[in-house]
Amino acid sequence: YHEYDWWNYYYDTGDIESIWEAYMSDLRYALDDIKILLNNLDADRVVITADHGELLGENGFYGHYRGSDNKFLREVPWFNLV
Repeated sequence: YHEYDWWNYYYDTGDIESIWEAYMSDLRYALDDIKILLNNLDADRVVITADHGELLGENGFYGHYRGSDNKFLREVPWFNLV
């Protein structure tokens, strides 16, 4: 049930670990496709980014609600692969 309705699952159970595991699983899935993309691109540099972050307990906040000025939602970090 947490795979498709994470936040209601969290509010019902308090089980943030399963949500973290689901996020990591999604990230690994996406990185597998990104690896294929990078192997087929002829480019010196590639930027891969996100449209926003996700709060998973930082300062007691969860989710990604509209209008927040929370830096964990608004600042998408750069990650350099060398």
